[in-house]
Order: sequence, then C-alpha cells, then structure tokens
Amino acid sequence: MAGIDEIPAMPYPDMQSERFAPGAPKAAGLFVAESPMAQRGRKPGFVMSDEHRTKIANSQILKALVEHVEGKREMSASQVSAGLGLLRKVMPDLTAVEMSGEVAVTNDVSEKPLSEQEWAEQQSAFPH
Repeated sequence: MAGIDEIPAMPYPDMQSERFAPGAPKAAGLFVAESPMAQRGRKPGFVMSDEHRTKIANSQILKALVEHVEGKREMSASQVSAGLGLLRKVMPDLTAVEMSGEVAVTNDVSEKPLSEQEWAEQQSAFPH
C-alpha cells in the first residue's frame, strides 16, 4: 500500500487552497469542509409532526399524478385512480362550494338616447 507521500495530488490543485477549508489538513488531497452546508440534517431530538408528515405524503401523491399527466411517469389506471381517491380525501372539493348572498343589478336608462359619439366615449371608459 502506498504511503501518504506517494498519493498523487488532487486533479484540481485549487481545491487544496485555503479558500475551501481554512486550516484543514491536506494529506492525501483531502480536506474538511467548515461551511454551514456541512452541517446538514436535523438536530438530535427533532420530531416531525404527524400533520407535517401527512402534508409531505399528499404532496408526493400530487407530484406523481402531475408527472403522469406531463408524460414523465408511467402509472397504471389503478394507480391513477387510487391517487385521485386519496387526493379527494385531503383536498377541498371546489364543486361543493356554495355561493350565497344577494346580487343587486341596476340598469339606468336615460330618457334621451345617446348619440353614436357619446355612446363610443362611454363604452371606451370600460375595460374589455
């Protein structure tokens, strides 16, 4: 087995610079990252709530169905049906929303008809 002195340098010498890991050992072309990105993951004792887990699962179902529609994922008819059934349980059914309230419409009719120019000016004031 080769000793540390016999191991070739990294293919990118710039990676051994202080810019990547200040004060890190450079033996065998390795370095230790001291950036915040190196501290990934959750802290010990972290517990994700069941509600959050459910939201993640639902988003994965929706993502799979969208990918199927876009042609990026192959799904059988039963998988699509099951996915739609699960989504119906967690997403609001917008067809069941009932609007209520009063709508008041007033039409004002003038005694004197408008000329063509007055009518055109009045109509141009409204965005189409």
